[in-house]
Amino acid sequence: MPSCRLFVRGPAMRPIPAFVAAILLTTALGSVHAFSVFVAPLELSLEAGRDTISLAYSIALLSITVMVLVGPRLWRLGPPALVAAASFMVAASGTALATIPSVPTLYLGYGVLFGLANGSGYGFALVIASHALPHKRGVGMGVVTAVYAVGAMVAAWLFRESNAAWGHDTTLLIAAVLFAVLSVVTALLLHISKLTIVWPDRTAGASAGSSVTNRELALLWLGFGAGGMAGLMALGHAAEVVRAHGGAETLITIGVMIVTGTNAAGGFAAGWLADRGQMRRMLLGLPVLAFAALVLLALDPNALWTITLLALVQISYGGIIVLYPVAVTHMAGPSWGPIIYGRVFTCWGVVGFSGPWLAGWLFERTGGYTWAFVVAAAIACFSTLAVIGLRGRLSASAGTPEMPTADV
Repeated sequence: MPSCRLFVRGPAMRPIPAFVAAILLTTALGSVHAFSVFVAPLELSLEAGRDTISLAYSIALLSITVMVLVGPRLWRLGPPALVAAASFMVAASGTALATIPSVPTLYLGYGVLFGLANGSGYGFALVIASHALPHKRGVGMGVVTAVYAVGAMVAAWLFRESNAAWGHDTTLLIAAVLFAVLSVVTALLLHISKLTIVWPDRTAGASAGSSVTNRELALLWLGFGAGGMAGLMALGHAAEVVRAHGGAETLITIGVMIVTGTNAAGGFAAGWLADRGQMRRMLLGLPVLAFAALVLLALDPNALWTITLLALVQISYGGIIVLYPVAVTHMAGPSWGPIIYGRVFTCWGVVGFSGPWLAGWLFERTGGYTWAFVVAAAIACFSTLAVIGLRGRLSASAGTPEMPTADV
């Protein structure tokens, strides 16, 4: 029996306060992805080019990836309330620091600190959901992931309105104050919940206690990365894709909101279906859905059809980013799940950098997005092939969530 230490889920645990804390973490910290509304005002205030300003967001994506990878080593050092509060306080420090008018403080504040806080909040929220709702893990992790996208969508609108009324510096300071308040709220919720978390004993080695083999880890990495590539390419260029297919400004705005909303809808639906034994079918089918939509996008449809097809791509992406942490938790168990998922999640950092850049590079050289869609469709096929390679493991693990245990 694998040895576990530090935290054990007690019989008096209250799941609802813990789950609410997880939702607050991802909803609020999802605002990091509303960076685009700050680009224009930062260009003016810092007298810098778009590439210089945009690098702050790229640094944030890298920081998120790093923190999801190394986070389990840090989260186990304190109680859940402290970990959640620290994530919000680091976010508050980062957004406040980003108001200092210089490029280095923008990179350090928004890129490094806000990014690290985001990775910590997102990754730890998945851990909370997994332990708080062990028999409804798909729904729990699905909701926590889906509201991350909702938070980004709502924050983009709120930040835009605040920028127009008071300026971007004040907007970032307001965000910092909100994060500080939420640090107290989430800490109280987790304290009330009495949630404790089982962490594996890693003294035997980095992965000796995990049931996930290196081959399976590679297939999970490939499946998640190839499946997410299309979604990130489409998400990063949604407005310009609609414009390139003849969309007017109003339609572009509506289209981006629809595309972002369907991302969240895909996550909700995938989590619900995963708890009903459909995880493997979803992992096989969602990349096929993206492939079909991308092929049709390459045929140069009108603006309305473009929005519809982009929405299908985002339904696929929203489902994939929910299902892979659920699948990893089923395969590795709730104790090893965060550690293994941190390694799998590194693919998100790779495709998060390369996907939008590749779409832009192909657009510059061809004058359109056709080849970007073709390449993304081809890459999506590898996600389904990777899941086929995991067939036995996914079939064996689905629907049999491991309950936290401890040596006595």
